[in-house]
Amino acid sequence: MDTIGFLNRKIRELDGKVMGAAESDRYANLLMTIPGVSYYAALLISAEIADISRFPDHEHLCSYAGLSPGVRQSGERQHTSQSIGNSMLNWIMVQCTRIHVRWCDSAITRFYQQVSRRRGDKIATVATARKLMRAVYIMLKEGQAFRLDG
Repeated sequence: MDTIGFLNRKIRELDGKVMGAAESDRYANLLMTIPGVSYYAALLISAEIADISRFPDHEHLCSYAGLSPGVRQSGERQHTSQSIGNSMLNWIMVQCTRIHVRWCDSAITRFYQQVSRRRGDKIATVATARKLMRAVYIMLKEGQAFRLDG
């Protein structure tokens, strides 16, 4: 029991340090306005993006995150797959998207529901994560908080 108590205190201590780091990060503060993005996720996204000005548009950011569809083509034959990108950014965006669509009613959630009915949950999740990444790009570029209406 002493070991469990010690570990719980250490976890709370580290959580406090991570929360303090998130509060002092300018990108993380904006990202935490998105429902489904906690201080840990906001710090991870901020660290992986580094400086938003290095991406000329949201398409480049989505490609960097591995959220853009990859296409291989030879003649008339076309094969689509997920593009290769930053695996940590891809992972955290998909997780945040899952939480967002489950607990929040927003334009992004309605987009997920629409795509999910037509294409299935997996494709809808990645397509919605891409849409959320576009919102992240606009938020960080313009310095604005997240709006539920899109």
